[in-house]
Amino acid sequence: MVGCLLASLLFSSAYRVTVECNDLLFDSKVLIGNPLKDPTRRHIAVFRPSGTRGKQLPLIVYLPGFGGSSEDALTNKGMWQGVVSGLHDAGCDVVFAVVDGRNRYVCSQYVNSGGSGRYLDYICDELAPYLEKAETCGRGFRDRLVVGHSSGGFGALRLGMARQRLFGGVVALSPDSYFDVTHKPFTVDAAVVNVGLAKIQAVSAPGFAPIEPLGGDVGYALALCADYAGNKDGTFNWLYDAQGHYRPEVYEQWRNNDPAVLAERSAHPFAKDQRVYLEGAAQDDFKANIGAQKVADGLKGKGVTFTTYFPPGHHSDHLAERIVRGISWVLGAPIKEVAGE
Repeated sequence: MVGCLLASLLFSSAYRVTVECNDLLFDSKVLIGNPLKDPTRRHIAVFRPSGTRGKQLPLIVYLPGFGGSSEDALTNKGMWQGVVSGLHDAGCDVVFAVVDGRNRYVCSQYVNSGGSGRYLDYICDELAPYLEKAETCGRGFRDRLVVGHSSGGFGALRLGMARQRLFGGVVALSPDSYFDVTHKPFTVDAAVVNVGLAKIQAVSAPGFAPIEPLGGDVGYALALCADYAGNKDGTFNWLYDAQGHYRPEVYEQWRNNDPAVLAERSAHPFAKDQRVYLEGAAQDDFKANIGAQKVADGLKGKGVTFTTYFPPGHHSDHLAERIVRGISWVLGAPIKEVAGE
């Protein structure tokens, strides 16, 4: 396990605090031998107010949306500097770590899958304790939060459900959830129906043909089948058979990963002392606001401390403000309404 620190200071007169950005390199053990042959050495982009090194701060583990990564955060530091500065202004100094959950098919969805790898274990069992030690943060249930947007919002819910004593706070912004409304329609899109099993198998192990032509709904379905319908031998199940017939049992594997389904089925989807923030933009392009509400409906009457919020805008609008608001609510800091256009 190797950590390499490359530090730089960022400053903008628009912010009330300077924000330090650290590029950590981490070698994973649990990703060794992953079926997609994805790299085990990953960057972690870590942001914190300067002058706080050595202080015990809350740890925010941030999961980017589909296709996003820590490397994007390192390239576009300004947004994340603004998030940490906004939290500072709200009275919350934090260590904000953006992780990398990408794979060959774009995104791991931050779950453990025989078709893509053990990304849930990677984040929970390796990155969280590593960051606590390297950045002097977390070290307690209430001081660890998992936060994400879109696919990352899905991941935040799944990690919070799976490791209820690890993360005291969960912030899910426009999370992938309620697949019957948000996902099932595109599984029957003509492009997905007509791609053909042979082509899917060609881009999968062991051939690994180039996947560039498989964009849009097809590429998304490919990624989700690897993440939600993986097999122990490293293969995964596709939504259609060789004759083009729909396979409802594969879609059911997707549903078994749906946070809305898990919230409804489980008697204890979250611990009673976890704080769960569920949010979706009111004009969300992918109906993730409907999914967030469906998750909330599944939590009612189960003793879970949660809130919902549906700010104006579309899927990724005002994301920095939304992140600040969600984390502030979990940490008990003053919150602000997200402004409309």
